[in-house]
Amino acid sequence: MRAGAGPTIGLELRTRVTGSLALELRFDAERLLVVDYLNGTYYRGPNNADTRLSLFDLDLTPTEFIMAVTGRVPRDWYAQGNGMSLPDGTRVVRHGAETYFFQLDDKGLPSQWEKRRDGLTVLRVRYRAYSDMPVNGDLLRLPRQIRVYLQEETPRLVLGFAQFTPGDGDLAMPSPRSLPESAREFTPLELPPD
Repeated sequence: MRAGAGPTIGLELRTRVTGSLALELRFDAERLLVVDYLNGTYYRGPNNADTRLSLFDLDLTPTEFIMAVTGRVPRDWYAQGNGMSLPDGTRVVRHGAETYFFQLDDKGLPSQWEKRRDGLTVLRVRYRAYSDMPVNGDLLRLPRQIRVYLQEETPRLVLGFAQFTPGDGDLAMPSPRSLPESAREFTPLELPPD
């Protein structure tokens, strides 16, 4: 995973045995690129709830994805959502029709957060463990085990990180609008109509 300004996110999923690239995702708030190297297809188009649900059966905005993988809430996002603390220590942030509830552990980091719409939980992220990872001579505590749930008790997405390497300035990540050279001959994926 790489992240750049905006944020722009880049993910590469590799096969276990050979380590070859199987799936590449690039996205920002507006655009999404998914390149499926195993099937020789790609999707390039808008990054919105309908597209994410159609492709992944899961709707995580770029900000929610960053929150899920870092266990952190962006300061400006918290302030814009009039973030506040409840008497039990739960942090609450409101954005449009969604309300986010963050339960913190004894070190002040999220152990779980939920996104609710109309009083119903539509997304839940749980952290099983954090790791202290060395960064420039300091330690940075990041989630090691991340589970993303919808309404069911079985996680929809499970992520884990064993290593963190900070970037040094601009990542020069290709835009979600540009297709990798190796995928130029792939077939565009058509999403089903609504």
